[in-house]
Amino acid sequence: MQIANDLELKGNVITEIEADLRARLEETYESKGRFLDTLKASGEDNNAKLIAAI
Repeated sequence: MQIANDLELKGNVITEIEADLRARLEETYESKGRFLDTLKASGEDNNAKLIAAI
């Protein structure tokens, strides 16, 4: 949270990102590769949210 505070992020972007990651972790995946693809995609999405919040 220190990084979020130092960057003075707007809104509740950290809460949104946490919820997104937790939801992805609770899903069932057909393979490890599919799981990794999902996490990589979340990285792209969540980084965009962070940049938009700065």
